[in-house]
Amino acid sequence: MKLSKGSWLTTIPTAVTALGLVVFVILPAHRTNNALKTEIADKQQFLAGASHLAALTAATQESLKRLDAFVQLFAGSSDLQDRSVLYAQITDAARSAGLVTTRFDPRPAQPGAVVTRLSMQFTGTGSFAQIAQFIYEIESMPMSIWVEGIEIKRTAEDAQSVQFEANLVVFVVNSEKSG
Repeated sequence: MKLSKGSWLTTIPTAVTALGLVVFVILPAHRTNNALKTEIADKQQFLAGASHLAALTAATQESLKRLDAFVQLFAGSSDLQDRSVLYAQITDAARSAGLVTTRFDPRPAQPGAVVTRLSMQFTGTGSFAQIAQFIYEIESMPMSIWVEGIEIKRTAEDAQSVQFEANLVVFVVNSEKSG
């Protein structure tokens, strides 16, 4: 089959048009389409992470509400009657953990410029698991209780039971000084 001059005049412009269509229309559209797919995937990943952040934000706000309630409880005064609620919560935590309290010794308050330091010494007996549960419960309270030191000794009566002594500290905001 021999091509005539007229058929080349039709074939060459058609081939150039097809090549131009591929280079100038289809390939740029394909690149744009891939860029949009990547952008959609990134935004979906961001939205998936944002739902997790919403749950964390809600939990943090609930914790902040409990902390605000505690600060409001102690902000009015550093009266011993107000502190008795704190001491009751600590002894309840020990009781619910299954510990036997042998001594609970609140120390005199040490007022500072902005906060008052309430230190106490807690002595009890129980198993290691009960001591860990007690520490967990006081750390889960709305106020920040510091365990400055803990000493554990094995008792002679029972191999499962240990005696421990913990030095606990709570810092209470002085509302009249902190503004």
